[in-house]
Amino acid sequence: MKQEKVNEVSEFIQEHPEEFRKEIIQSKEFQEGFLIFFEEYLKSRTKAKKDILKKILLGFVAAEDKEHYELERLNDCLARITIPSLEFLVFFKKEIQPELEKEIQERLNKDQYKTSDRSKEWWHDQLLIQKSAW
Repeated sequence: MKQEKVNEVSEFIQEHPEEFRKEIIQSKEFQEGFLIFFEEYLKSRTKAKKDILKKILLGFVAAEDKEHYELERLNDCLARITIPSLEFLVFFKKEIQPELEKEIQERLNKDQYKTSDRSKEWWHDQLLIQKSAW
């Protein structure tokens, strides 16, 4: 079983040669982060979580400041969240959030906000806080 997961990771790295360049994989920061990723990947049972772990690793590889990249926090969060919860978050981001943003933008286009001494961003934040997602 573990060899199969090792092969999956190896294939993933081979599929992304631009991201996993020699100078990156030889850095100490990458090597330490990769060990954290690999440990979580070996523990993960579902394909959905493995795919997310791979995206987290790509984000880590692309990060300018690898030392401050929140790799552990992201991995821990992923380990604790259920697949249905992840699916709900995707639904919320794709379906609910755009509708909330649309409503807020419509309100911001009204005259009372255009003539305010507050910035449009300030009003956006205030309206978003007041708006219920339900």
